[in-house]
Amino acid sequence: MKTVNLELSKELKAAGYPQNISKFMWQVVQIDEKYTPEVFFLESEESTARYSTFYASPTADETLDQLPMTIQPNNRGIGHLEINRYNQTKGFWGLWYKQGSGEIIGDSIGGESLADAAAKMWLYLKKENLLEDKTS
Repeated sequence: MKTVNLELSKELKAAGYPQNISKFMWQVVQIDEKYTPEVFFLESEESTARYSTFYASPTADETLDQLPMTIQPNNRGIGHLEINRYNQTKGFWGLWYKQGSGEIIGDSIGGESLADAAAKMWLYLKKENLLEDKTS
């Protein structure tokens, strides 16, 4: 199972991505700045290690569940979420929102895994204030 890489996990946390919905976590342990941090991949935030910072590492499913099925930025029409995989051998995933006319609304986002591409799309939508509030 593929999950979001550590750098994207850090970006997600900084942007406010829900940390409690992912089954997997990155644990970064750094005693102080002169030591190289140790990084662990956990199935949950079970560790009680001191000097630890935890970052959710969501799967593609977990992140896709956070994306809206449609967006309508600046009254440009409704765009529906599309996912495409390019190059079966290396694997590259693309996500975008497309109108019925075929016009892509906003950015087309890609990643080496579907989990990374979905995380990048979440970050883009967050930046553009296009995410639905999932807490209500």
